[in-house]
Amino acid sequence: MKTLEDITLVQYFSEIEDTRDPRGRRHNLYVVIIMAVCAVLCGANSFEGIADFAECKLEWFKKFFDLPHGSPSPDTFTRIFALIKPEVFESCFLKWIAAVKEDWSGETIAIDGKTSRRSYDKKNGLGGLHLVNVYAVKSGLVLLHKAVGEKTNEIKAIPEILESLILKDTVVTIDAMGCQKDIAKQICATEANYVLALKANQGLFHKNVVSYLEQIVTQKIDQKYDYYETLDPSSHGREELRKCYTVEITKNDIENKIFDNASAWKKLKSVAMVEALRTSKNTGETSMERRFYISSLECNAQEILIRIREHWGVENSLHYVLDVTYQEDASRVRKRNATQNFSLIRKTSLNLIKSFPYK
Repeated sequence: MKTLEDITLVQYFSEIEDTRDPRGRRHNLYVVIIMAVCAVLCGANSFEGIADFAECKLEWFKKFFDLPHGSPSPDTFTRIFALIKPEVFESCFLKWIAAVKEDWSGETIAIDGKTSRRSYDKKNGLGGLHLVNVYAVKSGLVLLHKAVGEKTNEIKAIPEILESLILKDTVVTIDAMGCQKDIAKQICATEANYVLALKANQGLFHKNVVSYLEQIVTQKIDQKYDYYETLDPSSHGREELRKCYTVEITKNDIENKIFDNASAWKKLKSVAMVEALRTSKNTGETSMERRFYISSLECNAQEILIRIREHWGVENSLHYVLDVTYQEDASRVRKRNATQNFSLIRKTSLNLIKSFPYK
């Protein structure tokens, strides 16, 4: 019979303290966690589903563990995951995934928030759980998540997340919520680069960048720029042409104050505009949208567009999978610690699939 120590995942979850009264412990904490991970891997999306799975697979689990009291009840799973401190669980998760993959060089690290909409608890005045997820796009691995009170609190959570991660030689991408001077500075301090979405929350600086890039595109001013485009012929019933224009931010630009307060952005080297032209295959109608970005990367339109597109991996390859495959958005787990910990179990399951794909 294998011991708990033979299972790598348990080694990294061993720091979780079992706060239950020893006199009432019928089931080993780490066995309960492993049962939950296995159940979620097989499609369970509630504590009742996990308990059903554990009961159905009891003989299989007995090959690995001593289970004198049989399988845990749904209440036992709920109670245990409500007692586990999320911050300790997350710390163990981070150490585990760092051991799974040690070198993150070249990765696009996308940081984005997601709300589990049906996790609200009106009785206790709680809205849906909002988590800021950190996703390594190329590897398909979740590195961390952090709960925040609401979406507007992402600004406070992102610096704490950056402190927890080793980001050297990666490119961090964040939407406009995280486009802040202090966040850019902190990313650079980790020896990483950034690509940040720029919107009106940056006032005059945003207006300057938009005006400058639009004048270049319309040839109202003569300025060197780098250009790259991609064509997606089968994007949701439409053809999408993406054009990326990037302009180098020079010392002269900063000294001449072409961009308001540009010197306040740590290692700012380029600004970019992505023009998306979407043509409906049914009607033939074309719409156009322009989005703007700032970056510490060199003025390379191809690389910057690739990083911008990779950022959407957190939506398409993580959030979509969590909602559609794992049914996270429909989950009615409401106890806040349990909701947060259950989300981490889903991400543990997803990382296992990505790290050890079936062949």
